[in-house]
Amino acid sequence: MLIMLITKKLFQSHLLALIAGFLLAIDGHAIVMSRVALLDNFVMSFALLGSAPF
Repeated sequence: MLIMLITKKLFQSHLLALIAGFLLAIDGHAIVMSRVALLDNFVMSFALLGSAPF
Protein backbone atom coordinates (compact mmCIF):
# COMPACT_ATOMS: atom_id res chain seq x y z
CA MET A 1 0.00 0.00 0.00
CA LEU A 2 2.85 2.36 0.84
CA ILE A 3 4.53 1.88 -2.54
CA MET A 4 1.22 2.65 -4.23
CA LEU A 5 0.76 5.87 -2.25
CA ILE A 6 4.28 7.06 -3.04
CA THR A 7 3.88 6.23 -6.74
CA LYS A 8 0.53 8.04 -6.85
CA LYS A 9 2.06 11.10 -5.20
CA LEU A 10 5.11 11.14 -7.52
CA PHE A 11 3.41 10.50 -10.87
CA GLN A 12 -0.20 11.60 -10.23
CA SER A 13 -1.45 8.47 -12.00
CA HIS A 14 -3.76 5.83 -10.64
CA LEU A 15 -2.68 3.40 -13.34
CA LEU A 16 1.03 3.66 -12.48
CA ALA A 17 0.24 3.27 -8.79
CA LEU A 18 -1.76 0.13 -9.53
CA ILE A 19 1.05 -1.28 -11.68
CA ALA A 20 3.64 -0.54 -8.98
CA GLY A 21 1.52 -2.25 -6.33
CA PHE A 22 0.90 -5.25 -8.58
CA LEU A 23 4.58 -5.65 -9.43
CA LEU A 24 5.55 -5.54 -5.76
CA ALA A 25 2.82 -8.06 -4.93
CA ILE A 26 4.10 -10.61 -7.44
CA ASP A 27 7.80 -9.90 -6.90
CA GLY A 28 9.41 -13.12 -5.72
CA HIS A 29 12.12 -11.36 -3.72
CA ALA A 30 9.61 -9.34 -1.67
CA ILE A 31 7.57 -12.47 -0.96
CA VAL A 32 10.60 -14.51 0.13
CA MET A 33 11.96 -11.71 2.29
CA SER A 34 8.60 -11.33 4.01
CA ARG A 35 8.75 -14.97 5.05
CA VAL A 36 12.45 -15.38 5.80
CA ALA A 37 13.64 -12.13 7.32
CA LEU A 38 10.85 -10.45 9.22
CA LEU A 39 12.90 -7.38 10.18
CA ASP A 40 13.71 -6.51 6.57
CA ASN A 41 10.08 -5.56 5.98
CA PHE A 42 10.27 -2.92 8.70
CA VAL A 43 13.51 -1.53 7.26
CA MET A 44 11.93 -1.34 3.80
CA SER A 45 8.81 0.34 5.19
CA PHE A 46 10.75 3.00 7.07
CA ALA A 47 13.04 3.61 4.07
CA LEU A 48 9.98 4.14 1.88
CA LEU A 49 8.45 6.48 4.46
CA GLY A 50 11.72 8.40 4.65
CA SER A 51 11.76 8.92 0.89
CA ALA A 52 8.06 9.75 0.58
CA PRO A 53 7.37 13.16 -0.98
CA PHE A 54 4.72 14.19 1.58
